[in-house]
Amino acid sequence: MASIPLDVILKIESQRPDLVPLIHDLMATNDSALEGRLEQRLARAYLDGFVSPASSVPASADLTAEEIHYLSACRAGQKYADVDKSSLH
Repeated sequence: MASIPLDVILKIESQRPDLVPLIHDLMATNDSALEGRLEQRLARAYLDGFVSPASSVPASADLTAEEIHYLSACRAGQKYADVDKSSLH
């Protein structure tokens, strides 16, 4: 099971439909090593291509600063929740 919470994955999916195949691969895998690599690829693809959402995307789909911080950890190869929350402040 992915370390990235489902609600965050759904937000990414709504903002970046181009990442749906990668999201589906992530959700379908049972291989923990592959899961880590897919999370890293998803985080990298999302953050490197991050653009302010179009006005047609609901505000609830925006990632919070905390979610982006945790996603940055995935980009660096860590699990989503394995980051010190105090570094946000």
